[in-house]
Amino acid sequence: MNWPVVAFLNFQRPDLALSMIEQLKGTHLVALDNGGQQPLQGQLWTLTDQIHDYTTLPPYTVWPNWLGPHQEHRPVWRLYRVPKNLYYGGGSNWLMARIAADWPDAEFVWLCNDDITGTSPAMAYALYEYLKANPRVGMISPAIRGTTHRSTQPHGTGAPRQVPFIDVTCPMFRVAMWKELNGYDPDFIGFGTDVDLCARAIKAGWQLVVHDGLVVDHPDPGTTCITQGTMGLHADGRWVDLIYAKHGKPWHVLTTVGP
Repeated sequence: MNWPVVAFLNFQRPDLALSMIEQLKGTHLVALDNGGQQPLQGQLWTLTDQIHDYTTLPPYTVWPNWLGPHQEHRPVWRLYRVPKNLYYGGGSNWLMARIAADWPDAEFVWLCNDDITGTSPAMAYALYEYLKANPRVGMISPAIRGTTHRSTQPHGTGAPRQVPFIDVTCPMFRVAMWKELNGYDPDFIGFGTDVDLCARAIKAGWQLVVHDGLVVDHPDPGTTCITQGTMGLHADGRWVDLIYAKHGKPWHVLTTVGP
């Protein structure tokens, strides 16, 4: 498959889903309506009638040097819904499994928070291109303005750099790594999902990279997580004890400001 699948979870915020669709038109874009009380699809239709046309857009020409001068692909917009809030970890696992079933040849998935801005199809393909060229890199993320983690904050280098930690805001995963690690540990339904996955990835020999030449914006993640109900019962800090028990205390530094 010569392009990534772009995915996001939505928690009863059709305005954020609409923003992601507008930013990423032209990609293979899928979303999970994660336990919303009112079906997200119906709410989106009330905001705009343009989304109806997403799957009937003219074929979208992708970078010719990747697919050949005359090859095109038709963009996909696909929305799934689960009746119960699976929180961030469970929802991500559900969506990644569904993507693997629907696109078994997909090598890379860009799994984004729905409240980020600054994304684009060009950014998706730049991340894809880097993973394609670097087979031991299991995860890559653009730099993130607004995050509390130093490793994913913009460093001003304009280049990719290896890091010990990538938060859940918008990592692009190599599907082979995700499958090897069995995705997010269900013990970490929200907070701690990223810390645990990064710890396991590094122990398994995978590299993590932040691309400083690509930058997105993300609002205060703590407020967003609590107001949207994405992180569940572990907002009280119990996840830190789980990290200690599983990986030891040195990983605690990654849960706050990072190295």
